[in-house]
Amino acid sequence: MPKSNKDKHKGSKHRSKPVRNKPLSLARQWRNFMTAQIMILHEESLLLMLERGILPPFYGNGAEVDENEVFPVWGSDEQGNDEIALLFLRITDFAEPNDELDEARREMGLSNELSVKDVFASIQGDQPIQVEGGALFDTLLVTLTVIGSQIEPIASAWSLAETFEHMRDGLPYAVIVQVPISGHADDEDFNYRWDDLDEYKVMILCAHSSEELEIVVWQYRLDLALAVPVEQRGKHVTSVPSNAPAELPTTIAELAALFDLNVNQAMRYYGVTSPIAAKQHSLDVMREDDDHLVVYPPLKIDIEPSAVYQQQRAMLNAMPPDTTAPVTADSAAAETPLTRTPLLRVNVWSKPYRDIWTEVRAFPYFSLRIYADDTSPDKQPQIDWLTEKTLPRLYARTALSAIGEMLATLDFSVRYGQPPDEEGDMDALLAFMAENGIELPNLFDLFGHEEDEADDD
Repeated sequence: MPKSNKDKHKGSKHRSKPVRNKPLSLARQWRNFMTAQIMILHEESLLLMLERGILPPFYGNGAEVDENEVFPVWGSDEQGNDEIALLFLRITDFAEPNDELDEARREMGLSNELSVKDVFASIQGDQPIQVEGGALFDTLLVTLTVIGSQIEPIASAWSLAETFEHMRDGLPYAVIVQVPISGHADDEDFNYRWDDLDEYKVMILCAHSSEELEIVVWQYRLDLALAVPVEQRGKHVTSVPSNAPAELPTTIAELAALFDLNVNQAMRYYGVTSPIAAKQHSLDVMREDDDHLVVYPPLKIDIEPSAVYQQQRAMLNAMPPDTTAPVTADSAAAETPLTRTPLLRVNVWSKPYRDIWTEVRAFPYFSLRIYADDTSPDKQPQIDWLTEKTLPRLYARTALSAIGEMLATLDFSVRYGQPPDEEGDMDALLAFMAENGIELPNLFDLFGHEEDEADDD
């Protein structure tokens, strides 16, 4: 057994060195701030859900019956489009990745005691109801039944039609149910009105994977807490980073953008896979004659939905290389070095790029997130690719990626950021792109941030 330091230095005189209070780097300040902020918002969100009658999520994924918590009964509207007639919801033992939400399920006493067969018997009358999966419903026990008309559109990039298509395709989603309440949470007569089924409200959150769905639920809950004014919250973080804006954002997507800029030195670019130059000009990424993907300054401000990144784009546009002079209309027209030097160039002939592009070009829109990665062998910046069917959904998914990276970095996420399960997955190729023909600027120089000191930890 190794000796303790006390035994090792026994009999010798030692004087401890004075502690040097070294200022924390911006990256460390933002890590500390967001860790405390998320802990508070997480706790506040759990209380708000309890006070407002919002149940912990139920998870649907098109998987095996034993792993699924949502069972839709499908119908059609007058135009023949899919719609949901009923949603049967139940709880399972391992669907919820968050310990506190899982505990909330148990504390609320949620259990599967309602027979689906009995529900059908109560509404079918003399004519039996024929539904998909009828044999399954004969024995299924659930927690709740909600009506499809109670599903409310949420302020997101997903329409109800797209949501239903997503569910039909067996992709992951979460169902959030709000039960009507009576009284205030602090009152003795506060209760959930479980029997007033016609007053239930239902929301559906969609994602492309179970890992991403975890982050979608985090986003929903943290935004719920952020919507409450700071002065009305039980707690708030008083020590903010030295470069924090006077008024902090009130959405977790914008806070994650600040984190991504200051911790990961990240930048985002958007593009289309269409070969039509006019469509490419509407966003950031251009395809040159040699098929290289290139981003030229000055960057467009209005195509970026994030206010944080709009400010970053404006700052970069005002900082030409090798000069401190701001960009003017005259200097841009005269083709200064800024207008000729690309911010990013991706070599299309690198093998990993061709493999990725095969998957990317199956979608009309894509984004590139460039970020510093100290864990990579050569310490080179890395690229994440995201794809989507519509531009609003691409914006939402890009913001979600930043939230996921932040939660994973700060150890709040259980699933996000884990190695891909399948060989050849697009994400598995991204780590090799810096070694295979991708030319990137030095992001630390570009943004002017200092690197973390090892002993800041």
